[in-house]
Amino acid sequence: MVGYPSFTRLGKSRPSLDNCALGLQLHFSIELRLIDITNSNDGDFSLLGPYGLLQWRAIAKDGADLPPSQAVVKDAQQEFAPGEIYDFEYTPRGPGMLRLEVANSGLNSKVVQPIDSPTDHKG
Repeated sequence: MVGYPSFTRLGKSRPSLDNCALGLQLHFSIELRLIDITNSNDGDFSLLGPYGLLQWRAIAKDGADLPPSQAVVKDAQQEFAPGEIYDFEYTPRGPGMLRLEVANSGLNSKVVQPIDSPTDHKG
């Protein structure tokens, strides 16, 4: 499967995020924008830590801010339909290797992207 999946950070597309640290720091939030670019298959995105599923807060869908009643902390797992865009806020609470998993049953594929463990903020 050529070209699947692709990760983009700061406008640069790569086949993976290797050697592209996200700069995670303990207790400092980052925003993640996840997009299902397939044309006909649903995907499942999950963010996991050393002990399983983490938590994040959905903050926008398809570019529109979510109302406060929907912008709540929940398990870091989201099903996507083709073309959907979700923005999440994630705050690392402890050290340990993270991984972003993308599963697509229609393509019978699963991609696991390791993410460097967060560090303590210095300064």
